Amino acid sequence: MEDYYCHKCSVELGHLNSGSVDHINFTGSSYQLGKYLKHTLPPTQSGLISVFDDPEYSAYSSYTINTLASGSTQFDQHHRKNVIWYASESVGITYQDGVPHCPADTIKVVLSHDDNKIHTFPVNSGDLITKTCKRCGTNVLTGSTGQ
Repeated sequence: MEDYYCHKCSVELGHLNSGSVDHINFTGSSYQLGKYLKHTLPPTQSGLISVFDDPEYSAYSSYTINTLASGSTQFDQHHRKNVIWYASESVGITYQDGVPHCPADTIKVVLSHDDNKIHTFPVNSGDLITKTCKRCGTNVLTGSTGQ
């Protein structure tokens, strides 16, 4: 079962903690470096791939920290916390088999509980679904896009 929390409830419950990632090198492990390259360079593999407009590490880091400070939370069936933030502007593009598919205006941070696996990627808000905050009942933009 998955649980969802709006931004306000996420803050009140202590689920959002962007300050605790200040020390993390988001390309510090080979896993993270692979994810960073996957989501900042033109796609070289088939399937659905999203790529940030700005490939600089500083932008990638800012996207991650801003999402962790401003997003809503999703706890998946394995109790892993994902954070989603609607950026309200284009932050990247999604490709399907190397062909541009749609713009990306939302950012998702996954595996935020693991300093060696936390990573970030852009998604299109149209591909996400709305769920209800477990605590207050308001709508939460979320989804299970796992790139």
